[in-house]
Amino acid sequence: MSLYAHQTQPEFIYTHRWEAGMVVMWDNRSLLHAATGGYDGHDRLLHRTTIADTQF
Repeated sequence: MSLYAHQTQPEFIYTHRWEAGMVVMWDNRSLLHAATGGYDGHDRLLHRTTIADTQF
């Protein structure tokens, strides 16, 4: 099984249900993200922040 086929199995998928005033954060290094709509009549405001770790 390919990595993509594995990680897109239903048990690994989270679908967010938006409510007014919500803020959602995620770590792009740890997951896949796909915006699939549901914003009709609402603004979608995005901010991206990168945090560097200098200690390995």
